[in-house]
Amino acid sequence: MSYSQLVKTLHVPKTTAKSKYFLIANEILTEGETLGKDVTKSEEFLKSGIVIKTIRLKASGRPKEAMSFENINYFDILKEDSFFESRLYDIFTQRFLFVVFRESVDKNGIWDYRLEKALFWTMPHKDLLDAIPYWESIKKAVKENHISPDYFWHEGEHKKFHVRPKGKNAADVTANPNGGSAKKYCYWFNHEYVQQIVG
Repeated sequence: MSYSQLVKTLHVPKTTAKSKYFLIANEILTEGETLGKDVTKSEEFLKSGIVIKTIRLKASGRPKEAMSFENINYFDILKEDSFFESRLYDIFTQRFLFVVFRESVDKNGIWDYRLEKALFWTMPHKDLLDAIPYWESIKKAVKENHISPDYFWHEGEHKKFHVRPKGKNAADVTANPNGGSAKKYCYWFNHEYVQQIVG
C-alpha cells in the first residue's frame, strides 16, 4: 500500500514530519492498537534490542538518503581503547528492522511511497572489520582537534560509512574535549551501502 492508503487504513494523521514513515511502521507493528505509542519503547523491543529504521528508495532502487545514527560523543571516543569496546561497535552490532518504502506512481500519475518490504538485518563480520579504520580515523581527528569534514571520511570516497553533520543548523554545537565548542557530527551509512543491504 502507498503512504496515502496506509494513513487512511491505520487512521494515522497525515503529516509532513520527517518521521512520518516511522509513524506508519510503528502503527503496523502495534497493529493500530496504541496510536502514538512508540513501539521501540515497549518491553519486547527493549529486551530484544531491535532498532527500527525506515528507508525510502527512489523508483530506481537507490536510497533517497544516506542513513544517519547518533551524534559522535567526542569525550567518550577519546576514552575508548578499542573499536570492540566502543559506542560505535554497540550501534553497529544492534539488530535492525528495516522498513522499506519505494517511490512509485499510481494510475492517476500521482507519486507516492509504497511500502515494499521489511527485513531484519545484522551487520556482517566483514563489514564490522571495515568499521575499525572508520572508528580509528574519527578518534584520531578528535584527538588532534581536527573536528571537520576535511579530516573525516566523506561519502564521495565510496566507503561503507562516512561522517557529516546532523545538527539543526550551523549554530548547533557541543563541547569540545580540546577546549571550546565543536560542530556536531554524526555516524552515517553511505547510500551505496544502504542499497546493498536492502537489495
